[in-house]
Amino acid sequence: LKDQYPEAHGGRTWTFSYRLINLCEYYLLLGDSSVLPAIRYYAQALAWAQYRSGSWSHGGGEGLLAPGTASGGYGEINCAGLGAFIGLCLARQCGIEPYDHTLPRAIRFFGKFCGSNFPYGLGTPSGRGGRMDNGMNAMAAIGFHLLGEDGMAKRWARTVCYMWMGRERGHAE
Repeated sequence: LKDQYPEAHGGRTWTFSYRLINLCEYYLLLGDSSVLPAIRYYAQALAWAQYRSGSWSHGGGEGLLAPGTASGGYGEINCAGLGAFIGLCLARQCGIEPYDHTLPRAIRFFGKFCGSNFPYGLGTPSGRGGRMDNGMNAMAAIGFHLLGEDGMAKRWARTVCYMWMGRERGHAE
C-alpha cells in the first residue's frame, strides 16, 4: 500500500475530507489496520492544502509550497475546511497526526466563530446574517466534540437548533 499512497502534497479538500472521514470511521469501528496508509495519505494531503489562516479551500495545488503555506486558488471556504477539520480530528483518534501545527491552526481559526454564524471564508463572525449556516455550525459542533471540547460543541449545536426556519432554503440548508 505504500506505493499506492505515496507522500502527499496537496489534494482536493472536498473529496479527500470525506474519504478521510469514512476511512477513519471504518478503522475506529472495525480496527482494520490495512486502511491506515490511506488515512495517513489523506490526512497529510489535507495538512499540505491548509491555508496559514487555519482553513482550507477547494483544494488542488494550493499546498504545494510547504505544509500550511497554501497560496493562490479560490481562497478559504469554511464549509470545505470544516470537513477537513473533522477528518483530521478523526485521524488523530486513529493515531495519525501528520503535522503538529495543522490541528492547532484549525482550532484557532474555527474556534473564533463559536456561538455565531460562520462567514463563507475569511469574514467576521456573524458576517452572514439570518438563519443560515450551510451546515457549518453543525460541522463545527461535531469537530469540537471529537476534540473533547463539549462546551464549544454545545454552543454550536444550540445555534443549529435556532436555524430551523432556514433549512427549507437552498445551498445545503
